[in-house]
Parts: sequence; C-alpha cells; structure tokens
Amino acid sequence: MNNPVLHISNLSKHFAISRKGMNMQRAEVLSSLHLIVERGQLNTILGSNGAGKTTLFNIISGFEECRRGEIMFYPAGRKPVNLLRLDASRRARAGIGRLLQGTSVFGNLNVEENILMAQKPVYAFGNLFDKTKHIAIEKKKIISKAADFLANTGMDYAQSRNRKAASLSAASQRLLAFAMLYVSEAELLLLDEPCSGIHHDQLPEIAEALRMLLSEQKTVLLIEHNLDFVSMVPGTCHYLSEGKIRESGTTEDIIFMYKSEQGC
Repeated sequence: MNNPVLHISNLSKHFAISRKGMNMQRAEVLSSLHLIVERGQLNTILGSNGAGKTTLFNIISGFEECRRGEIMFYPAGRKPVNLLRLDASRRARAGIGRLLQGTSVFGNLNVEENILMAQKPVYAFGNLFDKTKHIAIEKKKIISKAADFLANTGMDYAQSRNRKAASLSAASQRLLAFAMLYVSEAELLLLDEPCSGIHHDQLPEIAEALRMLLSEQKTVLLIEHNLDFVSMVPGTCHYLSEGKIRESGTTEDIIFMYKSEQGC
C-alpha cells in the first residue's frame, strides 16, 4: 500500500432468506472481500444488480451491521480506526461522507440552508460579539466555497440560494448534494449511482462536479451503472462479482471485462 485511506479485508456478509424447519437459509452477499482505496483517488465499483455494491457501501457507512472482516480507515493526521467498531454517526464524524441513491438533500430547506447543514458546528470562544463575528466569517467562507463550486458546474447560486431544494431539477439537486460534500470535512466519499435519473446531456456537469471533489483532495468510491459517465471520469476500477472483487485495473480494461461478461 502506498497511501491508503481505506483497507477492507476478509469482509463477509450474509442475509437470511428463508427457514426450513430449524435451519435458516442464508444468501452470501459479500465473501471475504478485499479492497484497498488510495488517498485522493477515484475508485469505481462495477457490478450487476444484486452483486453487493450497495450492501458494501451500507457496511462502510454503518447503515448495516457486519461482524466478519475488517475495515480500516486512515484519516489524515489521525490514528487509523476499524470502522466496524463505530456506529454510523461516529463514522460520519470520523470523515465518511455518503451520497445516497436518488436524493441526498433536505427538500424542505432552501439551497443555502442545505449548504450550511453540511458543515460541522462552528465553535467560538470569547464574548458574544466575538462569537457572533467568528460564526459569521465561517458561514461566509462556506457559502463562498459552495457558490464557486456550483458556478463551475453550471448552477447559479445567487439565483437559487432561496429556492427550496425540492423545487430544483434532479440534476440541480444532485449538484447541490455534491456541493454539500465539497464543503464538508469528509475525507472519503461514497457516491451511490449519482447519475441515476439524470439526462444524458447533463452527465458532463456531474462529471465536472466529481472532478472538483477530487481536486479538493477528497477520496471517492463510486458505484455507477452508466458506463458513459464512468468513461468520462477514469480512475481505478474494480469488478465486483459473486461477493468478491474479481479484478481491479484501469477504467477502460474493467469496463471491457464487464461488458464482455454482462453482454452489454
């Protein structure tokens, strides 16, 4: 390993599917899975439906329990930690960010409020005036950073800042979710099908948003079925099949293998 941010070893996960008499029938979703993710890099996971991709993300982020294996997270400047020993909230505080399938914004809040929700609470000391001034400065920094991000991906922050997130298009909601990750302190971002429901003409905007996350030294673990999009943002690619990473390599090579085996 050169500079890993995540090292998964011997990860296994079973789900109970039926009971026959006293015996519980189980389906193995992940089987002694190994995966190393280098810091600051894009890693894409390809696999058919039911291959275990979202289950893997759920385990990393703490949405699902797993007792077999180890997930070592190496946050910058801090001690490594086995994520399986932390609950979901502590994993988020440790530096794990997640973009869920569909939407990851607060629809009843406006754009600016969504941006501010992505940042950790700002703590200030001293008298009330100093505290208020410090909080206002930090808020301005966050908003400015998010506005620059959105401008570079084709979304006008000034025109949309007071709009409810639910009123935005699917693509704009996705860009807002990316902006929230951009201003957050998360080091490892799990992006679960960010192009789902997005028109093909808008894929370049999503690709640019992803590149900007990487330019901020974020590490990205991506699940995506849209192979045109995956080709737009080449990096390290992994083929997940039968509960294991069968092959890792360049985006071009793994897409070719995936298409050959899936007949697409």
